[in-house]
Amino acid sequence: GPVSLSKPEGVKLVKVISADDMFRKVKSESAEKDLIVMAAAVEDFKPVKKISNKIKKEDKDKFVFEFMKSVDILEYLGKNKKRYKLIGFAVETENEISNALKKLKNKNLDLIVLNNPDVKGAGFGGDTNVVTLIDRTQRKSFPMMSKFQVGNAILDKFLKMK
Repeated sequence: GPVSLSKPEGVKLVKVISADDMFRKVKSESAEKDLIVMAAAVEDFKPVKKISNKIKKEDKDKFVFEFMKSVDILEYLGKNKKRYKLIGFAVETENEISNALKKLKNKNLDLIVLNNPDVKGAGFGGDTNVVTLIDRTQRKSFPMMSKFQVGNAILDKFLKMK
Protein backbone atom coordinates (compact mmCIF):
# COMPACT_ATOMS: atom_id res chain seq x y z
CA GLY A 1 0.00 0.00 0.00
CA PRO A 2 0.92 3.63 0.08
CA VAL A 3 4.20 4.52 1.79
CA SER A 4 6.06 7.76 2.42
CA LEU A 5 9.41 6.41 1.21
CA SER A 6 11.15 8.35 -1.52
CA LYS A 7 11.66 6.68 -4.89
CA PRO A 8 15.25 5.60 -5.50
CA GLU A 9 16.93 7.13 -8.52
CA GLY A 10 16.53 5.04 -11.67
CA VAL A 11 13.57 3.08 -10.31
CA LYS A 12 10.17 2.98 -11.97
CA LEU A 13 7.64 3.27 -9.15
CA VAL A 14 4.22 1.69 -9.64
CA LYS A 15 1.81 2.60 -6.85
CA VAL A 16 -0.97 0.27 -5.73
CA ILE A 17 -3.52 0.23 -2.92
CA SER A 18 -4.69 -3.38 -2.70
CA ALA A 19 -3.49 -6.89 -3.47
CA ASP A 20 -5.84 -6.93 -6.45
CA ASP A 21 -4.27 -3.68 -7.74
CA MET A 22 -0.82 -5.18 -7.29
CA PHE A 23 -1.82 -8.33 -9.16
CA ARG A 24 -3.12 -6.31 -12.14
CA LYS A 25 0.03 -4.17 -12.23
CA VAL A 26 2.39 -7.15 -11.90
CA LYS A 27 0.59 -8.94 -14.75
CA SER A 28 0.83 -5.92 -17.03
CA GLU A 29 4.46 -5.10 -16.13
CA SER A 30 6.04 -8.58 -16.03
CA ALA A 31 6.11 -9.74 -19.65
CA GLU A 32 9.43 -8.37 -20.90
CA LYS A 33 11.42 -8.44 -17.65
CA ASP A 34 14.68 -10.32 -17.10
CA LEU A 35 14.33 -10.54 -13.33
CA ILE A 36 11.42 -10.28 -10.93
CA VAL A 37 12.17 -10.18 -7.21
CA MET A 38 9.09 -10.53 -5.03
CA ALA A 39 10.49 -9.30 -1.74
CA ALA A 40 7.25 -8.40 -0.01
CA ALA A 41 4.44 -10.82 0.70
CA VAL A 42 0.95 -9.76 -0.20
CA GLU A 43 -1.81 -10.59 2.25
CA ASP A 44 -2.79 -14.27 2.21
CA PHE A 45 -6.42 -13.43 2.99
CA LYS A 46 -8.62 -10.42 2.36
CA PRO A 47 -12.02 -9.45 3.79
CA VAL A 48 -14.99 -10.87 1.90
CA LYS A 49 -16.92 -7.65 2.44
CA LYS A 50 -15.49 -4.14 2.58
CA ILE A 51 -17.04 -1.85 5.16
CA SER A 52 -16.48 1.87 4.73
CA ASN A 53 -18.19 3.02 7.92
CA LYS A 54 -17.25 2.49 11.54
CA ILE A 55 -18.67 -0.71 13.00
CA LYS A 56 -20.60 0.32 16.09
CA LYS A 57 -20.40 -1.90 19.13
CA GLU A 58 -24.00 -1.20 20.15
CA ASP A 59 -26.03 -4.40 20.51
CA LYS A 60 -23.02 -6.54 19.63
CA ASP A 61 -21.21 -8.81 22.03
CA LYS A 62 -19.01 -10.10 19.26
CA PHE A 63 -18.32 -9.44 15.62
CA VAL A 64 -16.97 -11.93 13.10
CA PHE A 65 -14.90 -10.99 10.07
CA GLU A 66 -15.06 -13.32 7.08
CA PHE A 67 -12.01 -13.68 4.85
CA MET A 68 -11.23 -15.29 1.51
CA LYS A 69 -7.92 -16.22 -0.09
CA SER A 70 -6.12 -13.46 -1.96
CA VAL A 71 -4.61 -14.15 -5.34
CA ASP A 72 -1.10 -15.60 -5.01
CA ILE A 73 0.92 -13.25 -7.20
CA LEU A 74 4.17 -15.18 -6.81
CA GLU A 75 2.46 -18.42 -7.82
CA TYR A 76 0.91 -16.70 -10.85
CA LEU A 77 4.32 -15.41 -11.94
CA GLY A 78 5.84 -18.88 -11.56
CA LYS A 79 3.09 -20.59 -13.54
CA ASN A 80 3.24 -18.00 -16.32
CA LYS A 81 7.01 -17.56 -16.43
CA LYS A 82 8.46 -16.93 -19.82
CA ARG A 83 11.85 -15.30 -20.09
CA TYR A 84 12.38 -13.86 -16.62
CA LYS A 85 14.10 -15.32 -13.60
CA LEU A 86 11.86 -15.32 -10.54
CA ILE A 87 13.11 -14.81 -7.00
CA GLY A 88 10.89 -15.12 -3.96
CA PHE A 89 11.33 -14.88 -0.21
CA ALA A 90 10.39 -17.31 2.54
CA VAL A 91 10.03 -16.21 6.13
CA GLU A 92 10.01 -19.43 8.13
CA THR A 93 10.22 -20.16 11.86
CA GLU A 94 10.24 -23.97 11.73
CA ASN A 95 11.30 -26.57 9.17
CA GLU A 96 12.88 -23.66 7.37
CA ILE A 97 14.78 -25.50 4.63
CA SER A 98 12.03 -28.01 3.80
CA ASN A 99 9.36 -25.29 3.70
CA ALA A 100 11.55 -23.08 1.49
CA LEU A 101 12.29 -25.98 -0.88
CA LYS A 102 8.58 -26.73 -1.14
CA LYS A 103 7.83 -23.09 -1.98
CA LEU A 104 10.70 -23.01 -4.51
CA LYS A 105 9.23 -26.01 -6.32
CA ASN A 106 5.50 -25.25 -6.00
CA LYS A 107 5.83 -21.67 -7.19
CA ASN A 108 8.39 -22.47 -9.90
CA LEU A 109 11.02 -20.10 -8.52
CA ASP A 110 14.60 -19.86 -9.70
CA LEU A 111 15.82 -18.77 -6.28
CA ILE A 112 14.35 -18.38 -2.84
CA VAL A 113 15.73 -16.19 -0.06
CA LEU A 114 15.08 -17.84 3.29
CA ASN A 115 15.17 -16.09 6.61
CA ASN A 116 13.93 -16.80 10.12
CA PRO A 117 12.85 -13.66 12.01
CA ASP A 118 13.57 -15.43 15.32
CA VAL A 119 17.31 -15.41 14.53
CA LYS A 120 19.14 -12.45 16.07
CA GLY A 121 19.78 -9.81 13.40
CA ALA A 122 17.35 -11.34 10.90
CA GLY A 123 13.94 -10.40 9.62
CA PHE A 124 12.04 -7.16 9.91
CA GLY A 125 12.49 -3.88 11.69
CA GLY A 126 16.25 -3.59 11.26
CA ASP A 127 19.00 -2.95 8.78
CA THR A 128 20.47 -6.47 8.90
CA ASN A 129 19.38 -9.95 7.92
CA VAL A 130 20.57 -13.55 8.09
CA VAL A 131 19.62 -15.43 4.93
CA THR A 132 20.09 -18.64 3.02
CA LEU A 133 19.89 -18.52 -0.78
CA ILE A 134 18.41 -21.71 -2.22
CA ASP A 135 18.06 -22.72 -5.84
CA ARG A 136 17.26 -26.12 -7.36
CA THR A 137 20.78 -27.47 -6.94
CA GLN A 138 22.44 -25.69 -4.04
CA ARG A 139 22.03 -23.57 -0.95
CA LYS A 140 24.32 -21.03 0.61
CA SER A 141 23.91 -19.61 4.11
CA PHE A 142 25.24 -16.17 4.95
CA PRO A 143 26.18 -14.68 8.31
CA MET A 144 24.40 -11.57 9.54
CA MET A 145 24.94 -8.74 7.07
CA SER A 146 23.32 -5.50 6.01
CA LYS A 147 20.21 -5.68 3.86
CA PHE A 148 22.19 -3.83 1.19
CA GLN A 149 24.71 -6.69 1.23
CA VAL A 150 21.85 -9.23 1.06
CA GLY A 151 20.55 -7.43 -2.03
CA ASN A 152 23.99 -7.61 -3.61
CA ALA A 153 24.28 -11.34 -2.81
CA ILE A 154 20.91 -11.93 -4.51
CA LEU A 155 21.98 -9.96 -7.59
CA ASP A 156 25.33 -11.79 -7.72
CA LYS A 157 23.45 -15.10 -7.68
CA PHE A 158 21.11 -13.89 -10.43
CA LEU A 159 24.07 -12.92 -12.64
CA LYS A 160 25.47 -16.45 -12.25
CA MET A 161 22.09 -17.98 -13.22
CA LYS A 162 21.92 -16.34 -16.65
